[in-house]
Amino acid sequence: MERNSKGYPIYKDSKNIVHLYYAKKKLNRSLSSNEEVHHIDGDKDNFNPTNLLVLSREDHLNLEREIRIWKNLDIGSTLITFLSLIFFILYSIMQNTFLLTSISLLLVVALLMRFFPEKLRKFLFWYGLLKKHPNPS
Repeated sequence: MERNSKGYPIYKDSKNIVHLYYAKKKLNRSLSSNEEVHHIDGDKDNFNPTNLLVLSREDHLNLEREIRIWKNLDIGSTLITFLSLIFFILYSIMQNTFLLTSISLLLVVALLMRFFPEKLRKFLFWYGLLKKHPNPS
């Protein structure tokens, strides 16, 4: 097998995309022009039919957007937790009240990001730190 420009495995002889072949086989029909196939586990090399989900383009775009948001929240939470650890080390050396307050605030934000992302978003919108943007078309 080879890979196409998007990194998906393709058959050498026909240049057909492998996961599309398996999705069509699973559905026992061709995909419509508005349908896309999503790898549930995110692994482009997993063609198991139970790992392939056929969605409309709009639903697939929304799902991918949500996955990116969750990944970004997880990364952000990890970075904030790491920053809190650095502040804690500085606090243990300097005994500065500002650092202790910063640590507490950062840990609360990290917990909100990881376990209550919707609450954090509402909080940020409420205080005007986030603005609603129209969905790009």
